[in-house]
Amino acid sequence: MGYIVEQYADNRAGLVFAGNRNAIWHRLGEQALPDDTAETLAAKARMNFTVAKGRAFARVGGGELRETDRYFVYREDTGDVLSPVVVSDQYSLSGIQPIEVIDFSMRWITARASGQPPSSRRAKRSRLEARRI
Repeated sequence: MGYIVEQYADNRAGLVFAGNRNAIWHRLGEQALPDDTAETLAAKARMNFTVAKGRAFARVGGGELRETDRYFVYREDTGDVLSPVVVSDQYSLSGIQPIEVIDFSMRWITARASGQPPSSRRAKRSRLEARRI
């Protein structure tokens, strides 16, 4: 099984694992503790950043830059583009911020461990709105 793990200058990896470090073959990352919050896990995994959309430009002809109607998704803290794929102005960043993904994952795992069906905040909100109608 391959993996892509970003190694940082301080020789730490950008991932979090649960359980015993010796049980994972690569032995990289920070250990998740039972009382870790989503914010703590994001920091341990080095995912404590937000993403944004930035206008894509095209170099045409003799090097002139032209604005397009497309956007790149990038990290706000570093400006690094996260994918070479461009998106339209209709593309929503709602629900894909790293902290939101971690929070959803934590709720999913907790729900599965308790035997309850996992639900999202959006689903809860929809059920509440349906009751009002």
